Amino acid sequence: DSSNNELYKFRRVNDRIILQNAIGGQGDITDKYRFSTATHVRIDSTDRIILSDRDNYAIKIYDNLINWVQTINIGTSRGEVMGLAVNKKDDSITVVTSKKYIIHFDSDGNEIYTTQSNILPASGILQSFIDFTGNYLYVISLGVVYKYTRGGLFLKTLDVPISDNTNANLIVSGRCDNHNQSFIASKTKIFRIDSTPPIVSIKPYTDTQYYTFDDIKIG
Repeated sequence: DSSNNELYKFRRVNDRIILQNAIGGQGDITDKYRFSTATHVRIDSTDRIILSDRDNYAIKIYDNLINWVQTINIGTSRGEVMGLAVNKKDDSITVVTSKKYIIHFDSDGNEIYTTQSNILPASGILQSFIDFTGNYLYVISLGVVYKYTRGGLFLKTLDVPISDNTNANLIVSGRCDNHNQSFIASKTKIFRIDSTPPIVSIKPYTDTQYYTFDDIKIG
């Protein structure tokens, strides 16, 4: 609940949905259970809850009972958190900021790399997600999807079919599922992103050493 800076956890009991726990209210970066414009929420493979505390320039992490685990300080110099993605292959966290930074953390919150991508728009970033392979990062802005490697190397903007009513087809959301497929949604349509060959990083998180499996020769 961004307007009230609150986080709710529900659980299913038979055919009912019951509120299990809630935290929130206005607070600064030092407040473990309060926020300043809580926006994106992601769940990793261990059921930890990762939340972007946008106007505090931070990421706050909780266990599955909403007990505070860790706060990651992004820093005002790198901008507000506009996109938050979790790689369920290794539970690493990728943040996209309002100043066009792509910042990658391991599952313990240690910063692995930072890159600034001038290709991203100055405003209008809505969110980001990592596909199920863990190899590609998608950054969604109004009407455009930007595709990167997980190392922050820009690949291309995504061509999305549009109709005559372009305003109705502004891309507003994106997700990946557990069947190795990724989807993006406009205000009126859902598009499936065609799968692409996986990539292998010879040296982790290096932008210039990526190869497809067809390029790798053994012997």
